[in-house]
Amino acid sequence: MRRDYITVRNLEEQGFDLREKNKVLPSGNESVKHFIVKALIGRILHERGYGFVTEAPISINGNTLYVDVFDYSNGIAYEVQSVVHEGIREAKKELLESEAIKDVIIIDLDQISNDIFIAYKQLEKLVV
Repeated sequence: MRRDYITVRNLEEQGFDLREKNKVLPSGNESVKHFIVKALIGRILHERGYGFVTEAPISINGNTLYVDVFDYSNGIAYEVQSVVHEGIREAKKELLESEAIKDVIIIDLDQISNDIFIAYKQLEKLVV
């Protein structure tokens, strides 16, 4: 618990807004599937004992960005995308490049089942 507190404080000092920890917040223009996938990622992270935030503003190089799900325990950003190609992957990784974000994992909605139970099993393999 103490480590988690120190991690949160350090991230907040770097411009991360982590007030809404361990909650799944909707974004105004996302599909239901996008929201459900974010919720499943949050559930998996929570079950593994990791802290996370969704749609929290992150200030990087003077820009405010919103990460779909940020696992602040491990420094991993999860971006749920409906259109995925190498250019998107590289652009997201470049945009989110910071000392606190160690990796960006792009979740391709087209590759995730519409069946919530199958989707959960798929995401268990993708969430590190």
